[in-house]
Amino acid sequence: MGFERINNLIKDWGNQALHKAKNEGRSKGIRHRSGSPSESDSLEAMTISYKKRAADMITAVVFNLKRSLFYVRAGAGRGYGGAKGSTWTNAAGERKRTDPSSLGKAGSTPRVEKDFLKDVEESSQAMIDQVALATMDEIFNQAFNSD
Repeated sequence: MGFERINNLIKDWGNQALHKAKNEGRSKGIRHRSGSPSESDSLEAMTISYKKRAADMITAVVFNLKRSLFYVRAGAGRGYGGAKGSTWTNAAGERKRTDPSSLGKAGSTPRVEKDFLKDVEESSQAMIDQVALATMDEIFNQAFNSD
């Protein structure tokens, strides 16, 4: 079964969604600040990838974001940890964890949430519906046109 048409639908949506997310982020004032420890703009570094399973059909769309964008999206800031915190490995390979003094302070930061992915999340259901219909068409065509 050929999934080229379905994969192209998914890739077209993914490219549009990535472009829309970056534009939405810019419109919400997300920008690379001077003096940032990060060398590059987090929005520009955002990429998209696709996971494939059996028969070369795309089964997942993955948005690759820098960690800093998660904080911006949630309106979180340094020193305002959640209820349980997190652990991560820094660029030097050192294991880090949330400072215990910041636990439970999430939501009390003066920063404003900038949910630049909301439109992308909302449009994903329409894409899923399109893919489902295209997949059904492909299955029926294969079943009834295979002589």
